[in-house]
Amino acid sequence: MSRTPRAAATPEETRARIIAVAEESFRRVGYAKTTVADIAQALEMSPANVYRFFPSKAAINDAILMRMLSEIEELAWKQARRSGPALDRIEMIGLETHRFCRNNCLHEQRLHDMVAAGFEENWPSIKRFVERFEAILEGVVREGLAAGEIVALEPAEITRAIKTMLAPFMHPVIIAQCADDDLEGDLRRVMRMLRRAVALPPPAGEGPAPSRT
Repeated sequence: MSRTPRAAATPEETRARIIAVAEESFRRVGYAKTTVADIAQALEMSPANVYRFFPSKAAINDAILMRMLSEIEELAWKQARRSGPALDRIEMIGLETHRFCRNNCLHEQRLHDMVAAGFEENWPSIKRFVERFEAILEGVVREGLAAGEIVALEPAEITRAIKTMLAPFMHPVIIAQCADDDLEGDLRRVMRMLRRAVALPPPAGEGPAPSRT
């Protein structure tokens, strides 16, 4: 009985395989020590075939970093979509993304090195992530403004201030340098200052909304 020939992989599937194999190698030996030849050998294809899907090793690095950043983005979206006061949700966005980044720093050191390089060298995925993360924050800010929870300032101005306040708690170099510090406690203190600056008091007869943290 003849075998049914295996369907050829689509370009998207091949790209995904390259990323998966490269990431596994990055976890074992680090992104700097992994070559395109190593990736090609693990996939049983030629380096030239890898270059059909990624123009350079840097492009593979950036694709893996983008996949990791998409996990952070999903954490932020999860908190943004919850019910409750806007500033509570923003605090939870900060806490959850910080915890993810800290865990990566402590338990995925070789991948953490790649993330740190991406931030330091401003890889393309970093810029795209920052833009999307800022859009998530601005959406929550606008909801807080519409609900009368936040002082009537320009939404983009408030969002940029919040992004600047949260950025150190996501930055891989700062997290690594302050591994023994209580950065989560610092983040909560920063959020208390933000609340004092932009939160409006509840209408008469209503108590303050309970904090989710």
